Amino acid sequence: MQPFSYQEQGATLSLQAGLEEYRSGFTGLLDESELPSRAARFFRAHDICHVVFGCDTSVSQEAMADTWSVFGTSLGFGTYLDYLRLPQANNIFRQVGYGRTAWETLRVSPRLVQVMIRARQMARPWPFWDNDRYLDVPLKKIREEFNIRLV
Repeated sequence: MQPFSYQEQGATLSLQAGLEEYRSGFTGLLDESELPSRAARFFRAHDICHVVFGCDTSVSQEAMADTWSVFGTSLGFGTYLDYLRLPQANNIFRQVGYGRTAWETLRVSPRLVQVMIRARQMARPWPFWDNDRYLDVPLKKIREEFNIRLV
């Protein structure tokens, strides 16, 4: 069993409730109200990906959430690279450490391949940006609709 309800494949809580659980369960998350609008929009959508794809904020699960975001959403690789250029993203990498980030990514690379395979098996990409219409939908239904199988 996962530590948070949103991380269970059949979670019945809504996306909004899962987002609230995610945000209340981890310290150090960026506060949207303190960010420039472009960064706030990205980090909100990224937090939603953590919930939809059942990832926590550990370095290894962050790598998984990023992989889901690139391969399982409408974000695209080019826009993901733009995100990496945001000062807030660079601060996170600096705090965690580039070496640790690289090591953890390599360490979980078999799981990242599994994420890529499962992303290709999805019915369609998750809408990275325009997903507010799903906030009241149970995670179980979202995962069924998009054929998302958590890793």
